[in-house]
Amino acid sequence: MDGWIRSILLGTVGIGLFSMNVASADDQWNVVFLTLDGVRAEEFFHGVRFPRRTKETGHAFPLFWERTAQHAMIFGDDDARMRISNPYSVSLPGYQSIFTGRSQGSKCRGNGDDCQPLSESTFLERAKNDLKLKSSEVAVIASWTEYRRAVEKNANSFYVNVGQEPMIDPENPKELPESLGQLNQEQKKNLAPWAPTRSDRFTFDYALWYLKEKQPRMLVIGLNDADELAHHGRYDSYFKTLRKYDEWIERLRETLGQLGEYGRKTALIVTTDHGRGKGVFWSQHARVLAASAWVWAFVVPPEELTDRVTRRNTGTYAHADIRPTVEKLLGLETKKAGPGQSWIESVDSTAD
Repeated sequence: MDGWIRSILLGTVGIGLFSMNVASADDQWNVVFLTLDGVRAEEFFHGVRFPRRTKETGHAFPLFWERTAQHAMIFGDDDARMRISNPYSVSLPGYQSIFTGRSQGSKCRGNGDDCQPLSESTFLERAKNDLKLKSSEVAVIASWTEYRRAVEKNANSFYVNVGQEPMIDPENPKELPESLGQLNQEQKKNLAPWAPTRSDRFTFDYALWYLKEKQPRMLVIGLNDADELAHHGRYDSYFKTLRKYDEWIERLRETLGQLGEYGRKTALIVTTDHGRGKGVFWSQHARVLAASAWVWAFVVPPEELTDRVTRRNTGTYAHADIRPTVEKLLGLETKKAGPGQSWIESVDSTAD
């Protein structure tokens, strides 16, 4: 690993004292949760791995490493390895384990009929119910059509928009803002090569609109192009897509910076659903490819928590940790719903 990245990782997030439970009624934050389907840790941490297959050079996420990494808790490098929380290294089992906080085992083995509907609630449903939020205050906007099967046990618990579904204003569905109408028309005319899955550029624009206009307590954004391009063996296009993701992460950060108190109280969490094979198997992911089980993630705490968060530095890290981490940030008392542990050990309430 590059030395300058290692120094960022080891120095990430200030060390404080265990002083309060984040679930205090006066300390509840918002969360933007972004998933990037099938993005390998190799590219996230090290950049180009196959220089003969692309003219691109350097890091896949240069803006993140230059501007954001020093503010983030980062997982998945050699010093903090991170695994998936299901045995299959496939997307839908991965997403179900992320949102429920544990593997669904043999109930979900793949992306088709071999994955049953959820039999337990997700952290999104818990947030909506326990915090008594309006349906529009929790939202999922994703490119992949099957994403819906991972985020809610009970349909219509909150706003979900996936695949080629046109975007609406869930608080006023009969009146479509002009900007959304234009995006809907553009999406209809520019279908992704892997339709009915949507092109990520429309998913991101929809999500950015939602973030600005609705300022939800919990916003999930699911992007998918990288995985599709990887499966087609198009390393150059895959890598360029990661660069685009890097730009979009920076735009999310900039947008939060423009949203006043809401932005200062909002955390950003980013991860991937599975890894990929190594060497000639880079384009694939499966249970038989051990490298597929290794993933990465980062958490940028809310601006108002700068220098107040203590990261958990013990044990192993996994997808199952995301649920308790999100619930802690949202102000929900921790329940032992699965094997995961929050990445946030404590918040120092004495800091200015």
